[in-house]
Amino acid sequence: MSIKQQSNPLGCAINRNILNNQAYQNWFTSRFKYTVFENEMKWYSTEPTNGREDYSVPDAMLRLVKQRNIIVRGHSVFWDDPNFNPSCVRTLSPTQLSSAVNKRINSVLGRYKGQLIHWDVANENIHFGFLEQKLGPLESGKLYKQANLIDNRAIPFCRPFGPTSSQYFLSFSSPILSFYNSMMIGLSWRVGFFYLVKRCPGRSGPATRAARW
Repeated sequence: MSIKQQSNPLGCAINRNILNNQAYQNWFTSRFKYTVFENEMKWYSTEPTNGREDYSVPDAMLRLVKQRNIIVRGHSVFWDDPNFNPSCVRTLSPTQLSSAVNKRINSVLGRYKGQLIHWDVANENIHFGFLEQKLGPLESGKLYKQANLIDNRAIPFCRPFGPTSSQYFLSFSSPILSFYNSMMIGLSWRVGFFYLVKRCPGRSGPATRAARW
């Protein structure tokens, strides 16, 4: 099997094992110019204990790929499946959770501001609703707007559990886009296809374009 780079970007996820495995580094860097970290930027990885953040692993991974001029997507700020939130977060009151969410989004987006092309802001928030159930049905929209304000160079993405029709995504994204009229958001999933959606000034609905990554 061979891999041929075409006009569309071709990428591959990596994990922390690449840091101490030269064969892994050689295999990956010789084939790909785009990447996303599997779990290393997720909330439960960077703050396994409440109030104790540790970005040492994603920092090292980012340094490694930037030395090879590899472009990085951010994954992910939040995960709407309650089973994949830090254990200390699941039992917080709405007031405490709101504070923790605000701290998290400012921490991770502020740390990597200007270094990533995309951010999966709310992972699987089409299929799950942990944050919406705790903080209200418009919580996703608020988070996408906040992400865009913190780092407007990184396109905010929604990443569902599996393939989702463009019509369903547009229906889901409309409340998010209503928070920020000029914001572009994207849709990605495991196989790497995504839609970019933007509400244009003066239009009643979003315009779409498809791409492959």
